[in-house]
Amino acid sequence: MSFYGELSKVYEYVFPLNKNTLKFISEDLKEGNRILDLACGSGDYSIALSKMGFNVDGIDLEKNMIEKAICKNINEENKVDFVSGDMTKINEIFKENKYNSIFCVGNSIVHLEDKDKIFRLIKDIYSMLENHGELIIQIVNYDRIVKFGITELPTIQNSEVPLKFIRHYIHRPENNKVDFNTKLVLKGGKEIYENSVPLLILKSDELLSMLSDVGFTDIELYGSFLKEEFTINSFALVVRAKK
Repeated sequence: MSFYGELSKVYEYVFPLNKNTLKFISEDLKEGNRILDLACGSGDYSIALSKMGFNVDGIDLEKNMIEKAICKNINEENKVDFVSGDMTKINEIFKENKYNSIFCVGNSIVHLEDKDKIFRLIKDIYSMLENHGELIIQIVNYDRIVKFGITELPTIQNSEVPLKFIRHYIHRPENNKVDFNTKLVLKGGKEIYENSVPLLILKSDELLSMLSDVGFTDIELYGSFLKEEFTINSFALVVRAKK
């Protein structure tokens, strides 16, 4: 099975649902609002938001993730519309829908090939939002990664499974990317799955410029979902912007 196929089996143990993230996403919304979860993974946030009374769609490129999300959602009263697809095509896949909120967390948007694709995605998101709708994006703080030459992220461990998720960066300044090298260690080291994916280096000023150029206003910048001040030392960049 592929790396992401194996990761999908233990995804909620590697990246468990965070209550602070869920609160941040939902706090400005009203029951019945429509939400789109981009790069939804195995669907935990989509399902949790659906249980809160929101109408939710979720999309992820990995079929294994979507299959698991559908299985987890099968007995829920409120069903999420989970789709396996490319988030750069959301204006085609969900062309009939308008959303009160669209969010993309988990450092997912920097998986796109170049900044032009990110800009076009943000334009599509803007067109798919209702007036006063919001966009939420969370990525790693690449200002910090570049300035301090960060080459690794903290290893994620979970004794319940047990597992380790080891993460390293190799900087590629010539093409403004980093190679994100990961190792998923299962069953006490008996199973090891490795993967490498190029990620765009997207700095805070670049993302803010894209949002402003598209037409977003009331842009808020944080260093975490607890609304901590964003600084060069923040591990994350969290942005909320209004249409």
